[in-house]
Amino acid sequence: MGKRKIAIFFAVMILVLSLPSVVFADDEFEYQVLEGAVAVVRYKGGSEKAEIPQQTDDGTVKVILSGAFKESKNLKSVVIPESVVKIEEGAFEGCDDLKDVYFEGSAEVWNGVHAESKGNESFLRANVHFTATGEKICEGEFFKYRISSENEITVYKCKNGYQKDTKITFPSKIDDMAVIGIDEGAFANCVNVSEIRFEEGIRYIDKKAFMNCSDLKKIDLPASLERIGKDAFTETAFYRNSADGSIYIDGWYCGYKGEMPEEADVRIQRNTKGIADFAFYGNKYIVNVFFPKGIGYIGNGAFSDCIRLSEIFFEGGKNEWHKVVIGAGNDNISEKNIRYNTTIDNYSVEVYKGLCITLLIITGVLVAVLVYCIARIVVQNRIISYLDEALNTQPVPEQHPHIQRGRKTSHKRRN
Repeated sequence: MGKRKIAIFFAVMILVLSLPSVVFADDEFEYQVLEGAVAVVRYKGGSEKAEIPQQTDDGTVKVILSGAFKESKNLKSVVIPESVVKIEEGAFEGCDDLKDVYFEGSAEVWNGVHAESKGNESFLRANVHFTATGEKICEGEFFKYRISSENEITVYKCKNGYQKDTKITFPSKIDDMAVIGIDEGAFANCVNVSEIRFEEGIRYIDKKAFMNCSDLKKIDLPASLERIGKDAFTETAFYRNSADGSIYIDGWYCGYKGEMPEEADVRIQRNTKGIADFAFYGNKYIVNVFFPKGIGYIGNGAFSDCIRLSEIFFEGGKNEWHKVVIGAGNDNISEKNIRYNTTIDNYSVEVYKGLCITLLIITGVLVAVLVYCIARIVVQNRIISYLDEALNTQPVPEQHPHIQRGRKTSHKRRN
């Protein structure tokens, strides 16, 4: 009997543990506590707008379960608290009129919400408004975009399932609102996009915006562009098809393909409009940099940690240099080490002239030394000749009469 009671006890415990947590409710929702978090089980209301609370008596709402809003035909908008981290598949199945989602947090927090795509098509198509910042997210034909509280648009994210050889034009305006840029990583890893062009008015392309777009081979940048982020076009078809060396796109220096050589000089080609962020970051070999006249932007950190960089040469004058926008992290580019009105051509001429002048000075010194030595030798020879002549012209002193010149005389001894 004892063993039987124990077996029954364990069977009951297993059954109890396998049952779902107790469901509780308020006027509009039913909830369930799962692993310490409150989940929305079912929406009971029938209005056009549903507002999910962040806190209940049993805890913080973090999950919207599958079928929670299923077949809510009247639902046109839903408010989701910042605490939600997961929306299960089919949570908004059949909500065909759902147009607006109001998220009580920022876009960055929204990026961390895991929303299953299956059965949530209308939810994912809805415009997302960020009530904490006044922003909202909308969806166009080729991409999702974010509208700021100032009614400025940035392209937020690519859409999945592009057809092969898709060509995308980024407009300068949507619904009379200016499109100002492409967000970080917006099209990263998107395949089948082969061409992109930007209408005039777009001001920036953020870092990794088109990184790893493996089919992207044609890029048309606008003249209005003011900044390109780091690795914006790295590992695209355009990048792969380019020869090793400096990568320029429509007058923008976008990086270096391959191993950068240990060069002392960097020569930015003429007609360059700008340099992408972190383009030369950490290069320990650069000593001199030559900038052409007309360059408008030197990217954030473009020459950061270039520890040997000592001189900047600019083709234009001081007033033109002051118009150049220099991003943060370029403390080694200061006016004290800039040489104005100098190009690589006239710098080479100056170097050549300097070498010539140096050689002339050295030659002059050598000639002067040689003339000095020759003059000294001539003077010494003249002195020696004068002394020799003086010695040869002196009179010979008279000799004793008993001494005959040229021979010896002997005296015999008398006995």
